[in-house]
Amino acid sequence: MARNITIACLLIMALAVTGCDRHGGVVPIADSTKAKSVVLRSTRTDVSGISLRVRGHIDGEATLSAANWDKQVLKGTVDWQVYHDWFNGTCTLRYLPKDVKSGALTIEYEFH
Repeated sequence: MARNITIACLLIMALAVTGCDRHGGVVPIADSTKAKSVVLRSTRTDVSGISLRVRGHIDGEATLSAANWDKQVLKGTVDWQVYHDWFNGTCTLRYLPKDVKSGALTIEYEFH
């Protein structure tokens, strides 16, 4: 009986952490001095848009881009957000630092 309760609790915690149908998430860019490509994924098949929010601080300047989007320049204290029409369940973001000496950023995203 105690074993069944433990298993049930573990399953509930796993679902709470991972989500049943993940439409978004958070991706850290812990080392802002290095270029990084990030593939964002949705489990949905009926995607029509994506929202992004980038927060944090970098000492220097960097760009963030994705296919068919203008590059976004990031520098200093960052709190940038955008919505784009997007009809794909994946989106590849490219982070490219120019002269960043330190800092960290977090990318929050949600597919619609």
